[in-house]
Amino acid sequence: MLLTDDDTALDPDELLWAILNNIDPERDAWVLPGAEGPVLVLDGTRKLAEEGFTRRWPQKIVMSPEVVRRVDERWEGLGLPVRPRER
Repeated sequence: MLLTDDDTALDPDELLWAILNNIDPERDAWVLPGAEGPVLVLDGTRKLAEEGFTRRWPQKIVMSPEVVRRVDERWEGLGLPVRPRER
């Protein structure tokens, strides 16, 4: 089971990025009993002061529409695979 904040798209790339960048395995991973066997739970949500996190949590980086437009214009010419669309 993967836990993320509500501003994380259910896109495989963004979901994995959020989970893998926002976990501390000693604090944010559990194995719980499930109906058909153990369930691995990974908490990829922002960490809060109430949870003992003392540093400021950074904001997500979002590309401006101008940057998205410029990347779209150049992408195909670079010979790269089709770029996933922003949500």
